[in-house]
Amino acid sequence: MEAYLGKALEFLKTSGWQTGSIAAADALFIYLSSTGVLPELGQSLLLAAWVILFLSTALTVAAIGQSVQVKGKAYFASLAMRQNIRKLEKEFRDQVPYLSGKERQIFGYLLHHRIKTFTADHSGGYAATLIARRYIHYAGVRGQSFDIDECPMLVPDYVWKVLEEDPSNFPYIPDLESGHEAQPWRIHWMAR
Repeated sequence: MEAYLGKALEFLKTSGWQTGSIAAADALFIYLSSTGVLPELGQSLLLAAWVILFLSTALTVAAIGQSVQVKGKAYFASLAMRQNIRKLEKEFRDQVPYLSGKERQIFGYLLHHRIKTFTADHSGGYAATLIARRYIHYAGVRGQSFDIDECPMLVPDYVWKVLEEDPSNFPYIPDLESGHEAQPWRIHWMAR
């Protein structure tokens, strides 16, 4: 009896497609025996066939349910992320009229040169207010080393999208005071 129970418990370990196949085959077997194509089953065999059908169907539904649950969680997480990005994009769009001339100049430079990632002083220089409002992010990763004046920064996609929609809000004004084009977020050492 223990051997049969051990084999029955092994049935619980089968995958969803296997239990689905067993359920379909068992249902077909019960149907064919009830229509007379196959010999009619006795009461105990018919009861065993129905128990197998019930268990394999339940295991199939459980396997499908788990897969649906995992995919459902992933779908709702991506939906929440997209809603959050739309919210951040709207917040940035609403704040564009309130950006200072220097902030607009920084975005104008980045947009003109098609630069989404750049390096700046660790403090951010003139871009510090943009960093504080999360319109520019630090882009370093854990364990990465860099010079204090070469900190990696990036413009998030939701900000970049708004920049590209209306570049006239972010004029490109090259600063050639020092003989070469200066990066508008850098504070000249003499101005510190």
